[in-house]
Amino acid sequence: FIFGVIISFLFGILGLEMFSGQFFFCTDPSVLTRSDCVGLHSGPIYLGNYQPPEGLLAQRVWINPVWNFDSMMAAMRTLFTVSTLSNWVAVMWSGMDVVGVDHQPERNNNAQM
Repeated sequence: FIFGVIISFLFGILGLEMFSGQFFFCTDPSVLTRSDCVGLHSGPIYLGNYQPPEGLLAQRVWINPVWNFDSMMAAMRTLFTVSTLSNWVAVMWSGMDVVGVDHQPERNNNAQM
């Protein structure tokens, strides 16, 4: 048990170094940076599986997924979830899509990850 916690802690530190602050995204997929993610838009809205009706005005919001590496507690929670094989695919896609801090993710931007 203690060995598993130590290994998770080490991978948590690695996740913090590699992905801290990079999983954020804007609900408007046409926005490229955090500073542009303000105001209203009428285009498609990225909210996971939920797709609201087309043409609806929506607020642009810069949000962070539940599974992230922005703090040690969040990293440990994310690694525990991945180790149980629950929702590991969402974490994998988020890691592959990172561009940088305050930048909108791009699909398969870091495919070598």
